[in-house]
Amino acid sequence: MRIEQLVYIMEIQKTGSIPAAAQLLNISQPSLRHAVVKIEQEFNSTLFIRSKNRLEPTEKGELIIQKIREVLNKWDELKEEARIQQQEIRGRLSISAVPDLCRSLIPKTLASFKAKFPHVIIELREDELSEIKKDVLSEKVDLGLIGVPFNYLEDDHQLIARHFLSSPVMACVGKYSDLIKWDKVPMNEVIKQPIVTFLTNHGMDRHFFQTLRKYGCPNILLRSESQEAAKYLIAEGEAVGFYSALSLHSDPYVKIGDIIPIPVEDENLRVSFCWIRNKNHYSTNVTREFLTELQIQASRFKDSSVTKIAI
Repeated sequence: MRIEQLVYIMEIQKTGSIPAAAQLLNISQPSLRHAVVKIEQEFNSTLFIRSKNRLEPTEKGELIIQKIREVLNKWDELKEEARIQQQEIRGRLSISAVPDLCRSLIPKTLASFKAKFPHVIIELREDELSEIKKDVLSEKVDLGLIGVPFNYLEDDHQLIARHFLSSPVMACVGKYSDLIKWDKVPMNEVIKQPIVTFLTNHGMDRHFFQTLRKYGCPNILLRSESQEAAKYLIAEGEAVGFYSALSLHSDPYVKIGDIIPIPVEDENLRVSFCWIRNKNHYSTNVTREFLTELQIQASRFKDSSVTKIAI
């Protein structure tokens, strides 16, 4: 049995299809079927059965596939160690991250990381929480970077989740708003204002509305997918919006003073930024080095923007 034959089995398990796996592996379907037959003969077990429109592992196949995954992870570790011994880190890293991080911490992290490891190819996509989790679970990406309520615990047994940074939520108002008199604006004052929020974001929506409803019935002026439309309404004094302090560091509206971020009195309105990865996906040296750099950059943001941002 060869390593590539084990890879074949894993691709069939992922795709649920010999034609799809053969295309990804760039081999012919007959060759792939022959390889599966040989492996099943060696294990004296049927690995897959057809269920509806896809191939599913048998009960014994599940156990064998788990062992194959462990073998391939160890093989990846061996290859990684060989590269480390050659004092050269190469490889790819795919990341899916929430907008708040893509527009603040990640650009600085990538610039510093690429300066240290120029031979690493990084693929970055921006998405919202539910899609990021799907990508990590399906192993479309190596790493997910998410924003969730501060007391959030990832309870999916297939994921590893680690907190690396927290950021307060700021009430963002126009420069002529009556709320700018507050150093920390009470939520019972915020609830009186028209509010603009988003149809999808980094996963804070449900927690945010639960918090607002403790103070009354929120007056939602607009729910939008457009960050620009929302910020225009805020700058014009038409509504109040809510953003993590982290995301406002380089915001052009804030820089020119058209939007004023103010801390809120409710301490529960904080965002916990976490990284997540699939427990079955081997954490390469590239991933570990990136997370080290991410933590270095995150430490430079800690305790920042906890008071009203000056014009």
